[in-house]
Amino acid sequence: EVEEDNEPPIHLSVDELKDLEAMSREQFEDPDISKDSMLYDAKFILNSLRINLTSHDLRHLATLEMGAVTADFNAAANGAFTFNFDMSDLKVQDRVTPNSLFPSVLKSNQAKELNNVFHLFLSKSSSGDKSLRLQLAAFELVASPILFKEIKSFAAS
Repeated sequence: EVEEDNEPPIHLSVDELKDLEAMSREQFEDPDISKDSMLYDAKFILNSLRINLTSHDLRHLATLEMGAVTADFNAAANGAFTFNFDMSDLKVQDRVTPNSLFPSVLKSNQAKELNNVFHLFLSKSSSGDKSLRLQLAAFELVASPILFKEIKSFAAS
């Protein structure tokens, strides 16, 4: 048998909660750290990725090819942060439609001189000012009914 805990719950007033929060902040703040020092500096890089989608009977359905992807995040002790995400290329190849005139059902139309097909930048300054920048290159999309049907049946199974 489990004994029930008959102690009454703790109830704090609003002022007591504020005092408790202030005390916890004081414990974690280090006066030797400057307000613009970095708390986080993380970077993720994926050079390229190729996924061959096949059905249960091992027929090729599509190929997803993605160029280099980078993501980085920096955060300062003063609340400022920056987040950056870039994708250099994205292409989907139809492998199921016989004799297709358009084997690429999704591909970028950007010139090779441009670096990224997708760019996202988000930042917040220590004063609370926010900035968002989103760039997407032009893409060519071809509707392939056979491929859509095959992917739908693949997902349903």
